[in-house]
Amino acid sequence: NAILVYGIPTSVITAAKKAFGNNLTFHHQSQITIESILQANKNKPGKKVYAIVHSGELEILVSDGHQLILYNVYSYQTTDEAVYHIMNTLEVLQLNPEFVPVVLGGHAYKNSALYELVFKYVRHTEHLPLPELASYTYPITELPAHRFYSLFAQVVCAS
Repeated sequence: NAILVYGIPTSVITAAKKAFGNNLTFHHQSQITIESILQANKNKPGKKVYAIVHSGELEILVSDGHQLILYNVYSYQTTDEAVYHIMNTLEVLQLNPEFVPVVLGGHAYKNSALYELVFKYVRHTEHLPLPELASYTYPITELPAHRFYSLFAQVVCAS
């Protein structure tokens, strides 16, 4: 179990209640990411490292099947810094990059410098697929799933 602590400005809560009524539930994006990835691994044992790359920010989640081992967000300015955070996470948690897969999401395109660098050090590198909790129409299935994972993972909140 994990506890996620975050703040929402009172003005945002007031405006949302005014627009949508009092029966609202707020979810932090990290909660959505954590729950969707753990749900996807419910019946899949084994450790995995997930790295979701945003502009200047990197989310790293480590799971062992349905169990959360680590979730953290790191700031970075260069590709090398972002890869350092991924490799350091593997080292600190004593996860062997020869055996533990690193699953990339967000801005980690296959032809990007970040993907190439991670691929150089980690034997099993893959991209995040679309969350399995929904079915998707043709235009959506043509999008790079890893790029929009955080957007489509919000289906976890509705299920």
